[in-house]
Amino acid sequence: MTRKDIEAKVDERIKAGTAFSKNELMKKYLKIYSGQLNTSEDEVITYAKKFDIEIYNSTSKLYKIFKYIKTGKRFLDNDILWLIEKEFMKSKNKLSIEYNRREANFHIKEYEQKKDLWFIVRASSHFRKSNQPNKSIEIIEKINFNEIKDTYLKSALIITQGGAYRDIKELDKALKNAKKGYDWNSKDYHPCTLFGALYYEKHQYFLGDKWYLKAKENGAKDDIIEKDIYSIYQKRKGKDKEKLREHLKKSDYYYDWLK
Repeated sequence: MTRKDIEAKVDERIKAGTAFSKNELMKKYLKIYSGQLNTSEDEVITYAKKFDIEIYNSTSKLYKIFKYIKTGKRFLDNDILWLIEKEFMKSKNKLSIEYNRREANFHIKEYEQKKDLWFIVRASSHFRKSNQPNKSIEIIEKINFNEIKDTYLKSALIITQGGAYRDIKELDKALKNAKKGYDWNSKDYHPCTLFGALYYEKHQYFLGDKWYLKAKENGAKDDIIEKDIYSIYQKRKGKDKEKLREHLKKSDYYYDWLK
């Protein structure tokens, strides 16, 4: 039995009258006839399964998106928004990692052609989001900072590398990067949020709060800082988590996820 045979059965059921949608019926029928279905008949559907995504309707928007993604090109902006809205692309899931991997490679190629170091900043960020922090570190290690006059750019480069050091738990190296970034651009909030996160990682919460306050003064929104703190809190266990919880409960800022 082919997928088209199942779609024909579903269409007949819909014409006959049913409260179920086509997607719901396809899901149900595919389960019933899974033993008879040749899963290799449609490469797009098989490809989507690599990302733990099931496609039940070959005329759906999801099918069309994956048909395009399968070509190896960059994701289209409208498709990204739709995938996020429908919760197919969440932080660090397989599809998000693939998106960021392609973006990182794209920006590296753009840098090679245009020699604009802002492409390295963007590539570094995407390498981190695709679980490749070491690549982020490596590409920035090759840069001669003495040749860069733009202190904003220098700060952005060293801070994104500092974030990558944080990803691999090289906190002391990340702190050195945060200091350089702040020295080069003390009016930017990114060095401050990196300092804040690193001191929270090191259980030095009052120092972290000091830098997060500085980040707010430099323009950081509350949700950026809260996202940092939430990610750290989620990783804590036992007494360490309880100590952080007690510290946050005394804060002037209300965290609605803090129970």
